Amino acid sequence: MDKYQLVIVLESKYYIHFDMYVNGVLTNPQHPICMNKGEFDRFFKMLFRGSKGNCIRMYSHSPPTQFYP
Repeated sequence: MDKYQLVIVLESKYYIHFDMYVNGVLTNPQHPICMNKGEFDRFFKMLFRGSKGNCIRMYSHSPPTQFYP
């Protein structure tokens, strides 16, 4: 069973920028994925149900400085 980690890099008023790890491997090495908050919540719920609880959402300890707040 695959394990998913959604690491939130930046959370603005409308959007969430995040990195996605599958079994400990970064799936988007170029740039963080950007979704609006509603899409991100639906995406997390879908992954959580599909992986039978092997999906976590967490915040990054070192967000990049090139993004706007």
